[in-house]
Amino acid sequence: MIHFYTIGNRNVASSRMRVWFVSEALKDTYGYDVSVDVVRPLRYWYELRKDRLKDFFGICKNLLSKGAILYVHKVVAPPECVLVYVFGARVLKRRVIFDFDDTISGRWAHMLLRHATHVVVSSHALLEHAQTYNDHVTLIPTTIPEWLYTPSDKSHEVVRIGWIGAGKSHLENLKWFAPILNVLRERKAHARFVCIGAQGISEIHELFKGEEIIDELEWGDETEIVKALQNIDIGIMPLLDTDRFRGKAAFKLIQYMALGIPVVASPVGENIHVVRDGHNGFLASTHKEWADKLEMLIRDASQRKTLGRHAQETVHKGYTLESQLPRYRELIGGEGEKHEME
Repeated sequence: MIHFYTIGNRNVASSRMRVWFVSEALKDTYGYDVSVDVVRPLRYWYELRKDRLKDFFGICKNLLSKGAILYVHKVVAPPECVLVYVFGARVLKRRVIFDFDDTISGRWAHMLLRHATHVVVSSHALLEHAQTYNDHVTLIPTTIPEWLYTPSDKSHEVVRIGWIGAGKSHLENLKWFAPILNVLRERKAHARFVCIGAQGISEIHELFKGEEIIDELEWGDETEIVKALQNIDIGIMPLLDTDRFRGKAAFKLIQYMALGIPVVASPVGENIHVVRDGHNGFLASTHKEWADKLEMLIRDASQRKTLGRHAQETVHKGYTLESQLPRYRELIGGEGEKHEME
């Protein structure tokens, strides 16, 4: 039995893609028995003591069951749960896998990172960090289900540049990007900007006044996300070069590219490992480089099509759930009981 623990439900992108989709695919494809539990973050602990106790005793019960495998995604709290994971790995010799796709810090995170049986990360920056604590680390990128991400044949009279994400987490990046739209207007490179995930933040609405802003989607329904992305012609991922953003997986890019959408991205963190500049998208550092490359794509539909085709090939080879699922099976197998499909 594989017990998955994560910090979010299906509305949280990292939990949805790295836990819910993966666990269901392991069950459907290989016949594993799986369960998924959401462990509430720190801000809820003192308000919901019953839930905290429920989480704790549930983990203890699962840990003691024969052949249990614990797959822990970003759950580095509450402390007593972390201690149970560590006890299971070091004393009971259970297979405890720690998965994270964002920069982590704090003694409880580092304790679990050090003592987990195996660590799974989403980017090269996180790989390098994790290897300083644990000798058993594997990089598996955040993936998309290929069957769901099909390119659209829609065409738009005005090219649409799109961004998707959590506005609260990326306000700094969106503020950095906003002036580029003014440069494009001055050059008469006509385009419409679509911001998906503004989360009602007034500053984002002010930054992109007159553009198309979508505050929320039905994030738990991946088909709604795909429909929204199918309405853009160019995908962007601006990132400031900070410790926080260097650890980010290039998931936005993977979503765009899976749909055959050409991309422009900052050469920060995992982006440089996904985008081959001029082949499957563009990398750009300065405002001028961003404006130049976006202008090229706006004016040249043929180039958008070529880069988009190469982008889709890149995702097909290494960033789909289908391509990475055998690696999850190999990682999880070896210890614990495994129920094979008949």
